[in-house]
Amino acid sequence: MENGIPLPEIAVLFRTNQGAGPFAQRLMEFNVPFEMRDALHNIYEHWIAKDIFAYLHLARCALDRTEFLQVMNRPKRYISRDSIDAKIVSFETLRTYYEDKEWMLDRIDRMELDLKLLAEMSPYAAVNYIRYGMQYEEYLTEYAKARRMKPEELTDLLDEIQQCARPFKTYEEWFDHLEEYKKALEEKRAGGKKKKEDAVTLATLHSSKGLEFKEVFLVDVNEGIIPHRKASVEADIEEERRLLYVGMTRAKDRLHLFYVKERYGKVAEPSPFIAGLIKEDI
Repeated sequence: MENGIPLPEIAVLFRTNQGAGPFAQRLMEFNVPFEMRDALHNIYEHWIAKDIFAYLHLARCALDRTEFLQVMNRPKRYISRDSIDAKIVSFETLRTYYEDKEWMLDRIDRMELDLKLLAEMSPYAAVNYIRYGMQYEEYLTEYAKARRMKPEELTDLLDEIQQCARPFKTYEEWFDHLEEYKKALEEKRAGGKKKKEDAVTLATLHSSKGLEFKEVFLVDVNEGIIPHRKASVEADIEEERRLLYVGMTRAKDRLHLFYVKERYGKVAEPSPFIAGLIKEDI
């Protein structure tokens, strides 16, 4: 923008629709207009995000029955729905219900303590504590294995939620941001796919076919993203390579390829395709 490139001549391309989220949030924060070629992914609508928010609401407010039921056995605590019959849950009532089961009393005491601890934490620390201190990530791993999914399909999303919480010092700040983001997404969805005259384009590699831009930023060129981790046979890998080239050829003047060395505190490797590009002197 500072170099005078018109916004419609700038595009950010990513392998999957989930990659749009961080860019959309930052562009909204800086009031840079953009249009999406795909339906904008909102991680905060995922059931994992709703579990996290349920824990945070329980920690800060009264124990709402609906939210308590949602997470009381995530991870497994063996609390029965029959033990909860009021709109506002009481730990004392739970203790009375399980008074003859010492092992259950320990679990109830632990959950009450966990919620008290969460109430005093920053959003980022709270998500981290839910993951590891309360064994929520272990629950997700077991959930994935039971459904023959790769655990990373769920834990990666948890990583993204935690990373989104990092800039905020209080729950109020984070929740206000979430509400603004939700409203902005609803406005964009209501606007449909109507082309904006002055906006940056965010698009997946698939939806970028047939388009051209002066400046293309192709992001997340990392192993596990492109080629995608689900590409296991040679034919799939070659299709991923072709998809990368599709994105590269969207650039008329300048192409920017980006990969990260670390993602969510874990080492990230560049895509093996990059070495091939260097050899071809592209």
